Amino acid sequence: MLIGARLGSPLVLGIGQGENFLASDPGALVGQVEKVVYLSDRQMCVLSSSGWHLLDAERVAVEGACPRYRVGGQRFDKGVFDHYMLKEIYEQPEALENALRGRLADDECTASFRRA
Repeated sequence: MLIGARLGSPLVLGIGQGENFLASDPGALVGQVEKVVYLSDRQMCVLSSSGWHLLDAERVAVEGACPRYRVGGQRFDKGVFDHYMLKEIYEQPEALENALRGRLADDECTASFRRA
């Protein structure tokens, strides 16, 4: 059994042929699934060998929309990595640098995340 919970960060359940996946972005599921379920904040999903189901914050079963997943014209590139998760891990330093660019105040030794 695998349990996934969403609180703030995105969580996607990918429905495949006899297998299911959890990911933070549907792009990581390209070529693996036919349908996806986007979890809402404070929802949980329970995956087992017999299937899957969604629960709300009070652990009451809820229905999940299961639209057919189409990649469309988007292209998802794993680069030199075998898996999207590895790519995300190795891209973290650059992503953090980009997020902090222009927000660090050296004279105050602090960061500002307010919108200008």
